[in-house]
Amino acid sequence: MKKTVFIDGKEFSYEQEMITYSNSSAISEEDGKLILQTTKRLFDKIGIKFYLAYGTLLGAIRDHNIIKGDEDVDVFITEEEKLFSHLPFLYANGLKVVRIQRGGMYSFRINERCYIDVYVLRPFRYSIWALYCYSLHLKATPKKYFKGYESIVFLGEECLCPARPEKLLEFWYGRNWSVPERGHKYFYEVPSHYYWIHYVRYPLRNLIKSMLGLNKSNR
Repeated sequence: MKKTVFIDGKEFSYEQEMITYSNSSAISEEDGKLILQTTKRLFDKIGIKFYLAYGTLLGAIRDHNIIKGDEDVDVFITEEEKLFSHLPFLYANGLKVVRIQRGGMYSFRINERCYIDVYVLRPFRYSIWALYCYSLHLKATPKKYFKGYESIVFLGEECLCPARPEKLLEFWYGRNWSVPERGHKYFYEVPSHYYWIHYVRYPLRNLIKSMLGLNKSNR
């Protein structure tokens, strides 16, 4: 599906994809290395640093490789506006955006076999969680895990990740993070924020929409 956004007052069109675990296949080590190298080379040109995240960080620390069966490469950035303004440059140089979630995540492809998710780390706005958490992919993650960064070698590339990554991996995946498991985990945030969003905010919003008739389709 073709989507259009405005960047610096100019139209930019891209092909949006509905990417899910069910319609994605496992990424190979070769493709993982290729998209990581491409992303690093182009991000270096526009002056954006990225940091390994989620399953990619888990694979880098635990397996020293991409986790077998993983579908993508995961990184995060702190300069969303710079990334957004350079989407045309990245697209023209082969790193094609296929999904944009402002404030949360951008997905890019270099071919049909692999993609990379670039998550956004940013301060919370007007939220009690802003006192001790950052928003990462719109989820609350304690600031203490992002006080510093270190360099590691992953797939032959020198990459950045949060300092003492084992502590962040324990937060994301639990104390047994070093033991391989099948499937995906989705509980990547502080429980108070998770329960507020899923058991208070969303139900209340849907109730209000229902009362106002906003959930009814227009015919």
